[in-house]
Amino acid sequence: AEIAQILEKEPGRYVIKPADNRGAKGVLVISDPADADVLFARSLAHSPSSVVLLEWFAYGNLRADLMQAFASLGLGREVDVLGVIEK
Repeated sequence: AEIAQILEKEPGRYVIKPADNRGAKGVLVISDPADADVLFARSLAHSPSSVVLLEWFAYGNLRADLMQAFASLGLGREVDVLGVIEK
């Protein structure tokens, strides 16, 4: 119910995901308040600690964003890019 209220108050696309899971299991895009309870339950099922996060959906070029993230992690040192995946 709380997620539906957020979506009604601030419409847009969000990502709902388990706070402590690795990979894509339980990571879902949500924009319709009517879907909140079902998607919350699906995401929660993949969280060992029963904690779910709701974040704004970020638009952009995933490849460029990842490359920027790799470069930022270099902190001025040489950065080795092991691979780039475009989905």
